Amino acid sequence: MMAPGEYPRYLSLLIMVTTATVLLVTVFIKEVDPSISLGMAAYRASQLVHNSFDDRPTVDWNSTIGSERRLRSSRDSNRSVGNQPDGAMPNENGGQGTTEFRRLPSDVTSYHDNGSSNCATRKNVAFLKTHKTGSSTIQNIIYRFGVNHRLNFALPRRRSNYFGGNTRFKRRYVRPLPRGHQYNILANHARWNREEFHALMPADTVYLTILRHPATQYESLYSYYKWGSYFKVPFGEFVRSPEFYYRRLNKTESRKPRHGFRNPSLYDLGMEPPEHDEHHDEDVDGMIHSIERDFHLVLILEYLEESLILLKNLTCWSWDDVIFFRVNARTNSGDVQLSSKSKEILINFNQADWRLYKHYNNTLWEKIAEYGAERMQKDKLILREKIDAWRDRCINRTIVSKFHGTGINKFMLKEESENNTICQQLVRSSLHYLYLLNREIRKQPLGKHKQSSK
Repeated sequence: MMAPGEYPRYLSLLIMVTTATVLLVTVFIKEVDPSISLGMAAYRASQLVHNSFDDRPTVDWNSTIGSERRLRSSRDSNRSVGNQPDGAMPNENGGQGTTEFRRLPSDVTSYHDNGSSNCATRKNVAFLKTHKTGSSTIQNIIYRFGVNHRLNFALPRRRSNYFGGNTRFKRRYVRPLPRGHQYNILANHARWNREEFHALMPADTVYLTILRHPATQYESLYSYYKWGSYFKVPFGEFVRSPEFYYRRLNKTESRKPRHGFRNPSLYDLGMEPPEHDEHHDEDVDGMIHSIERDFHLVLILEYLEESLILLKNLTCWSWDDVIFFRVNARTNSGDVQLSSKSKEILINFNQADWRLYKHYNNTLWEKIAEYGAERMQKDKLILREKIDAWRDRCINRTIVSKFHGTGINKFMLKEESENNTICQQLVRSSLHYLYLLNREIRKQPLGKHKQSSK
């Protein structure tokens, strides 16, 4: 027991530690969101620190954390596809459990409006997040759905947006949850590994991913992740002779390439880079066949509205479940208008990804035809009306946030909507969602359930 004279010293030390923590968190909030005032940043920081000392088993997301302004961080995707460490992984033990969320506030009690009574809502979803394909927007949709249904999230142990970097997904990369329950939602960057995903997720999981035209995807990757620092040339020079610069880069490596600098979508989907030249057509066709077996729906960025309507139909979700604002998107001024010649060169350089994209673009339109063209057009109008209504309700203006010199659009909420849960969720960044989810998991007692780590 502490002696009476020790209490003042202990209290002084606690005050000093708490004050220092609040100051550090305030600096972080200001760095992430410069538009917020210093006073407001300090207030939000004190809330966060206060709640971190709270020993309650659950967090009121909507009144405690949900009322925070977006901490939209330029660090959201600060690791390049080709620059993920392969170092020692965490231990192989893990647990499964439930992440509890309190009842949603009155402003979202009518959030779900699915008019169909002929299907059951699918709540187990795994989304393979590919790079620079609009995947952050889909991740936001899935995270929002998971939070509002109080589901269990499979999150990276390293508290980043990545499961394993350059290595294919393994169960031991997943952060353990309290024992006794199953994971429901997985929506982070990973390299596909069918056996490990299926061992982790429930048998009725819906598997999703998204693709983008290989030429525009590659330009976006080159710009966003600063690939010029690897190839040692700006994009305009690289696109003149990508084969030459790719071969030059690989000559500096002492082993088979372990990166996604060529055919990045197939790399994310688990296909290893060839030691020389391009993938063989028969290998790519075999991979496409495997993807057809493994994924229930492959979305296409260029037809995002149609893709989301098919997703809604597949999962029996509501219209409000699939509304979106484009998050982590470059400003229009940051877009590079590729010439037809540059597109042709990039398609030839990423021929395997082009083969993949053409296949799933055709597959999407087959699904649209099956859905019904007239029905699809009507539903697109409904979706746009829903998005416009929420945009009018939530968004005050859009500002530009810089990520290593690249302009990223950032939404600023209207003052009257800053405490609206759905508005907050619609503009929330991946990093902020991960912070909130990890923080909630830390409040739960971990079990001793062991996961296999093959």
